[in-house]
Amino acid sequence: MIFELFGILLIVLGIFGLHQAIEGDKGDKETLILIVISLIILFVGGMTFISRISFEILIRRILGIFCMLFGIFLFGIFPGTGYTHAGFKNVGIFFGFLIFVFGIYLLFCS
Repeated sequence: MIFELFGILLIVLGIFGLHQAIEGDKGDKETLILIVISLIILFVGGMTFISRISFEILIRRILGIFCMLFGIFLFGIFPGTGYTHAGFKNVGIFFGFLIFVFGIYLLFCS
């Protein structure tokens, strides 16, 4: 569990470093060094995260995150009654909660 969290932390730091490099000046030597270091950190974090869990659990977690985000979209951002029929919003909220709970199950109970 600790190694998985450490791997996730390294992945996030690598992505953040790449974001900062993209937002910075292009062609600068420091930017190139930041990109290389960020890619190395991203690779090490990914290998740490993947090596501690099996492929099946990795797919379940990715699917769980996707289901959670899609559920949040359905019950939080789904178009209101100005764009759809009033009954569609209730159905969207219901299915959003259902998919969100299923995503939590896949993410934490596997």
